[in-house]
Amino acid sequence: MKNIYTKYIRLFYGAHIAAFIIFFAVLIALCLTTGFSYEIIFPLFGGLIVALAFVRRLLRKKMVATFYADQNAVLFVNIVNKRFFGFNITDKLALAELAGDYQTAVNIAVSQLKNKKTNIILKYKYLSTLICAYFDIRDFGKVKILLKKYDEYLRIYPTNDPPINRDYYWSFVNRDFDSCIEMCSKFREKIAHEDIRSDIVVATNSYFTAIALYEKGEVEEAKQLFESAISAMPSNHFRAPIIKKYLDAIENGRTPAIVPGEIVPQADVIARDKRRRTLSTVLKVVLSCIFVCIIIYSLANSKDEWTVEYEEKLNTALLKTYDDAEVIDYFWLEKDGETLDNLCLIETDGKLALLSVTTPDNGITAETWVIIDDIIPRSGDCKYGMCVSSENNIKINFSTEKPTVEPLYYSVRVKYKGTKYWFYIDYYKNMHKFN
Repeated sequence: MKNIYTKYIRLFYGAHIAAFIIFFAVLIALCLTTGFSYEIIFPLFGGLIVALAFVRRLLRKKMVATFYADQNAVLFVNIVNKRFFGFNITDKLALAELAGDYQTAVNIAVSQLKNKKTNIILKYKYLSTLICAYFDIRDFGKVKILLKKYDEYLRIYPTNDPPINRDYYWSFVNRDFDSCIEMCSKFREKIAHEDIRSDIVVATNSYFTAIALYEKGEVEEAKQLFESAISAMPSNHFRAPIIKKYLDAIENGRTPAIVPGEIVPQADVIARDKRRRTLSTVLKVVLSCIFVCIIIYSLANSKDEWTVEYEEKLNTALLKTYDDAEVIDYFWLEKDGETLDNLCLIETDGKLALLSVTTPDNGITAETWVIIDDIIPRSGDCKYGMCVSSENNIKINFSTEKPTVEPLYYSVRVKYKGTKYWFYIDYYKNMHKFN
């Protein structure tokens, strides 16, 4: 049989390859034009994740629409379980039920019931899945055990909207088949009056009525209803094979064997699902921590409007005097809350220079004045200069070790020709002679 989902698989991989190609192309182009920056890569990567999530969501919708047109649950289950389309556990369970894959349905339901994070509404759903599955395969002993568990939940967490017809199943396991037949008859009258009749609903009702009749011993009546049910169902409906086995058993006078053997939860599959949930939780925590760190880093390193404007003025001022000046750092030198000068450390022509930055026109533009020029850093060297904005003399120092002199009025790490130096200011005085 041709796989009608092949095109979606190709689209999935093709979209991922195209998205990564576009991501790296845009990243390289931006790095070449503006230089590498985390402020570039993080938004781009976020856009990539959003785009891929959108593609996965779109393809899932298309595949579900194709499934409802084709109704080949067995084929669709293989795609859902083996491909990375992100179908959730509820989808996988529904498809396992539609495909008549009782082993997978039992595995999923038991695994999720053991999951402490499963809420009570879903627990009702998973218990209902197990009850229906074991009823279909004629393991009525397990149905009774599960109904007791179901009633425990009802006592602790009452609900007005139970997922299954509890009364039918209890009557059945207690062998009160007349009550089962009566309930099915009342439901049939209800759907006839409420105009919600559909072939599948009627066929399902006939199926449950027929099984009660079969267990009661009214085999011919059961046979007629089984035949009516299977004629109204699509040939690939998951209960069609079950009905055929009932009809075959009636024809040959034996008890129907729906499945070759007992279906029990597979411990290795459930353990694997638990490991996956644990790994998924750990991964979510790690990714959340990384995301928070990225946000904090971005906020800590993001420049406000004033800083951006100031740096533009500073670059304009430097270009008036220097052709290739690279700003290492700029800072305000303060004492007792008073700003003594606005200083800027630059590298130009293979040497360092300490400049004073002034704004003579009330902050509209900036100008730079040299305090100390032609600095070649060496460990232990010190130089003196006078601030422009105030008549304060300062001493700058270089050291390969972190300075221990106190007080330090400013310090920054500088890399010069492969060697890292500490540049720091540890002296200033409002006088024209140096001590």
